Amino acid sequence: MERRKFLKFLLTSGIVLTSTGSTGAFFYGCEKGKELRLEKVYDFLEHLNEAEVITPKKEYVKKTAFTISGEKREVLFEHPDSRVTFKNVPIYKNARLSFGIGINEPAWDKDGDGVLFEVILTDEKSKKHVIHSRYIDPKNNPEDRKWFDEMVGLESFEGKKVSFTFKTSAGQKNNDAFDWAGWSEPRLNAEKIVKLKGKKPSNIILISIDTLRPDRLGCYGHKMETSPFIDKLAGRGVLFKNAIAQSPWTLPSHMSILTSLYPSVHLANSKKNNKLSEEKVCLAEILKKEGYYTAAFVDGGWLRHKFGFNQGFDIYDDEGGRIARINKKVMKFLEENFQKKFFLFMHVYDVHGPYEPPPPYNEMFYKGNKDDPNNHSMDFIKSIGYHKYQKFDNITDINYVKSLYAGEIRYVDNELGKLFAKMGELEIFDNTLLVFLSDHGESLFEHHVYIGHGIFLFDNEVKIPLIIKPPKGNYRKRVIYNQVESIDVMPTILDLLDLPANKEAQGKSLVKFMKNQKVASKDNFAFGESSNTGGTGFVRTNKWKFISKMKINLNELVQGLKPSNKINLTKYIIDEEQLYDLENDPQERNNLIKKEPEVAKKLKDRLIKWEEDNKKIASRMEKHKIELTDEEKEQLKALGYVQ
Repeated sequence: MERRKFLKFLLTSGIVLTSTGSTGAFFYGCEKGKELRLEKVYDFLEHLNEAEVITPKKEYVKKTAFTISGEKREVLFEHPDSRVTFKNVPIYKNARLSFGIGINEPAWDKDGDGVLFEVILTDEKSKKHVIHSRYIDPKNNPEDRKWFDEMVGLESFEGKKVSFTFKTSAGQKNNDAFDWAGWSEPRLNAEKIVKLKGKKPSNIILISIDTLRPDRLGCYGHKMETSPFIDKLAGRGVLFKNAIAQSPWTLPSHMSILTSLYPSVHLANSKKNNKLSEEKVCLAEILKKEGYYTAAFVDGGWLRHKFGFNQGFDIYDDEGGRIARINKKVMKFLEENFQKKFFLFMHVYDVHGPYEPPPPYNEMFYKGNKDDPNNHSMDFIKSIGYHKYQKFDNITDINYVKSLYAGEIRYVDNELGKLFAKMGELEIFDNTLLVFLSDHGESLFEHHVYIGHGIFLFDNEVKIPLIIKPPKGNYRKRVIYNQVESIDVMPTILDLLDLPANKEAQGKSLVKFMKNQKVASKDNFAFGESSNTGGTGFVRTNKWKFISKMKINLNELVQGLKPSNKINLTKYIIDEEQLYDLENDPQERNNLIKKEPEVAKKLKDRLIKWEEDNKKIASRMEKHKIELTDEEKEQLKALGYVQ
């Protein structure tokens, strides 16, 4: 098999790729022509919640896993006598139905009498066709103690919409006590032929990976192989080494990205004032007026449409489901709309706590004993307390926790590899303006007191990755060291598309840096704030960072961190003005507020002016508060935002 096709097969099969050496082949396009052949896969297990189920008991039909003869597979568990019907399934060119059947190993020596497996296809004229039938009885027939893999060609139904019924029936004695029947990985594979419509438009895709630190990515210098696909993307565009978010938590930070306004101006910046005013202009609204089809697929939480994020979107899907589910929705959208002029916004929470990457990512970056009683590296953080959504109670090795965070990144990276491959298959990768970033970072035990984010303004929480890949291969392999802000994203997108700037935007276009990476900015300040500490602000240059005093009672802040009674946590929190020399102290460990009073005063004056200017603008804006439903509170609680 040709190398490019083989690598594509690995991606579409979901196989984990662990070598950066193979990633270069995923950014390709099909041969030019009038038609494009797209691989279409209908995974019946993914559509189980949409199926019509007829069964004696509800628990008789579910998605689970069987191990037969040492081989574990995902299955549609269907205890007889049951029927599961998937309706209106389109049949494309060269369609093939593939599946396995088997009876779960623990039932082989029990009192069962076998199962009849049948697949019944119902065509558009309601005529039924039994396209597969097999009876297996592993209790009485040792040769049936295995997986039976089947494939059925469906060429005669091409171009139709049909229904598939997976039916299981008990044996002749009708004794179904231990007939634990399973359909393994049922899928419909086919090709969809798409007529191309000539010149492709320049599309925009904005990808936000919540809680992603830049220093945990290979393209930002991390030594672990956490991000081969993201690294490859950086090589195809512009990497900003010094990008700063305007808030350390999700709602205000994302709103700043999409409005190019600081949190204290757009006012969707706290749990009291959390809905964007309709008079504010979002990026999607501007692009929609310019003829773009606008769509967003986000992971709910603080990005639900009720907070105002849906302004300007034709589609705003905030059902969530984490990246595997969201990525499939995104790729389906691309397949259906890749010839349109579109703006797509994608957001996922997977890197956000609790750190629970699926196998094999949960063990990919760890070698050791996570609960070694002689390892006391977690003692301090446990004694001061942490967000209870993190499940670290039995963990003793701090490196295990950090490895889970790395595993989450690699899992997300692999899913992004599938997305980039789909863009290549659709021939839209090169012609797409792709912006990749995060909304904020994550504190991983730095500064003594915290796992998570949302309160403090150290760089580990406000420094973010930012990669911009312009269309048509412009500005490849460029690295910008100049400090930039997340509010600069909207002006940059509009500038790259030759669209008029939004006059209300507080950010600036970064195109001048992209054209000439040696250009230095004269107005090189970044600002931000933490609404969770009453509006504590920071001002940052490439060299210096000033953080104002917390404007909230320190005891309230300590309560928010849920400390134990073993340690007085207040002595570890800096409740005063702070000044850091970022060039010589990038970890922000040495507060120079008393040693550099002149530098501190200049920066403080600049911060005060910024705050006053924002207040003047915001005073003209209406504040909105949104009440959360019980379901929304539960989702935010799972993410650590609601106690």
